[in-house]
Amino acid sequence: MPAGKRFVIVFVVDGLRPDAITAEDTPTLYRLRAEGVDFTNSHAVFPTVTRVNAATIATGAQPGTHGIVGNQIHDNNRFGIIAINDSRLHVTANTIVTNRLNGILIGGGPPNDTTTTQINGNWIAGNGVDLQNGIGYNGLEYYISCVGTHTVNGNTFDSNSLNGMFIGSGTVTIMNNVFRNNTNGITVSAESGSSSRQCSCFCWASECPLSPW
Repeated sequence: MPAGKRFVIVFVVDGLRPDAITAEDTPTLYRLRAEGVDFTNSHAVFPTVTRVNAATIATGAQPGTHGIVGNQIHDNNRFGIIAINDSRLHVTANTIVTNRLNGILIGGGPPNDTTTTQINGNWIAGNGVDLQNGIGYNGLEYYISCVGTHTVNGNTFDSNSLNGMFIGSGTVTIMNNVFRNNTNGITVSAESGSSSRQCSCFCWASECPLSPW
């Protein structure tokens, strides 16, 4: 390395509370913080997602200046996001667009999957670009194996090739969303004869065309 120059590493850990770093539980991180520089009075910018805040840390600018205002999940060969096997998923303030199959798939693993989700303030659009199945795919799908509890709030579902949202099982609360230009806004399907498929849907204050099967 040339004389007078040094490398600086900015270490960001999503969701790690400062009080979780202790000499007993995380000795390496504790020493790194003690011997390095700690942003004692740092505050997150809005929206509090990874790329937005990382760009602000790197540039010192607010999102309105550096122009990164959310994570973008797009043009993936299958799903934008998938959560299975009793996961806990929070998806907030992202752009989830033009993925080949579903924008977000919840479930799809073993029966009685207790995965829970909070899907808040996202732009979910143009997903299901692969029409080889002849019907299209969904912006957000709660698969028939998922029996968890979910909240879907303040999202826009636009121009997904089949449903803006498909609910095949579980309990879903839908608030303050906009559904437009999808083949169906919301489809709720809970077939009889399957003990694992019990579906409850509560929808209010949304532009919400509901299509029960």
